[in-house]
Amino acid sequence: MAKGFPAFRRADTARYLAILILILSTIGFQVAASDSEWARLVIVLLASGTLYLALSVGGIHGAVDRILLALIVVAVAVSVIALAGFATLGQFDAQLINLLLIAFAPIAIVVGVLSDMRARSRVTVRTVIGVLSVYLLIGLIFTFLFGIIGSQASTAFFKYGVADNSSNYLYFSYSTLTTVGYGDLVAELQIGRSFAIIEALVGQMYLVSIVALIVGSLGRLPTSHSTPFSGAPPRGRGRSDR
Repeated sequence: MAKGFPAFRRADTARYLAILILILSTIGFQVAASDSEWARLVIVLLASGTLYLALSVGGIHGAVDRILLALIVVAVAVSVIALAGFATLGQFDAQLINLLLIAFAPIAIVVGVLSDMRARSRVTVRTVIGVLSVYLLIGLIFTFLFGIIGSQASTAFFKYGVADNSSNYLYFSYSTLTTVGYGDLVAELQIGRSFAIIEALVGQMYLVSIVALIVGSLGRLPTSHSTPFSGAPPRGRGRSDR
């Protein structure tokens, strides 16, 4: 398998895979764990690791890189202090920290994906992993955004007495992103409905455009008459090509 897929032997691919694993771990942990302080600390640490790896694949340098690294250090420090019992980490605080961490990760990943595509002139496994990671991060961004709205609202975020907890926010976010529309969770707040509409539109436009284009162009090489994403098959190596 390593010979057939040389991209898997590269360190960059390992970092992209690590980002995807961290995102899936964040989703799985938030669904399974209770809405407690220690669980919030773990999610902050997972989000910090995601942003750190995203910065490494994006190759972002300068002031922006230093600011985001400082954000990671502060987030981890707050988590350690809270874990030691010297402070508390409420729902609003944790959701805000996670939103700040996760919101910048897709930008860094996109920068890394575009750089990789320019260098190799084709779509690779890393490209696919990157665009899928961005899609999953969109769901997490809206999860934390819903949590911030719910923690600051004077009334419940959901209708019918559904609990406003992290697990329900996550479930509602990805149900909205994928436009599944089960109907068991319904936003009561008008601002919650507005952001739900935005998430649904963003999710569908991303799937039918970016993901479809990237996956459909996986491994295709550019030709002299087409771009890497035109969909034209590679030319054969005849006498005229030598």
